[in-house]
Amino acid sequence: MTRWTVLYRVQRSSPRELVQVMKRIGPLDDGEHWAARTWSKFYWKYPFERSADGCRTGPVSVEVEIQQIFPSWVSQGDANAAAAREWARWSEATRAHEDGHCEISAATATRIWSELSTLGTKNTCEEVDRTAYEIGDTLLRHHQDQHSAYDRGSATACSPAQFWTTRAEPVVMPSSNA
Repeated sequence: MTRWTVLYRVQRSSPRELVQVMKRIGPLDDGEHWAARTWSKFYWKYPFERSADGCRTGPVSVEVEIQQIFPSWVSQGDANAAAAREWARWSEATRAHEDGHCEISAATATRIWSELSTLGTKNTCEEVDRTAYEIGDTLLRHHQDQHSAYDRGSATACSPAQFWTTRAEPVVMPSSNA
């Protein structure tokens, strides 16, 4: 598994302004900006093993590349203690949520490897390829469904708008020049 983390800068004076900036410049997914995002790409390969019985996959290798994008609050060092604590709590919740997406992707990579490794013997190598493609396609669709279900079940906990508008006390953040 290869994993990259990219940070983008946000610098505003209030939680409301931070939310507005993230909604404007945060990573895109299906045409909508988010505060943070995790993407995964899967690659797999295998040689063919031919025998008198037909063809099967040889040793299967699966690679998953994961890229995560998070906001970085530039003003945090100048912030009052309450604002810095709230940003830290939200950032931690957001990272935990996005790491859940990484876990889904790692589990999918393991499942692809397992399914392709135990594909069995087919009459032709073309049939092996076709079956492997169908298995991979099915598992990737399931992977997307898992991410969607995960987001529906947990995304509100790290939504910046939800997080800061449901706090008992307002958090005053310092003014900035950005």
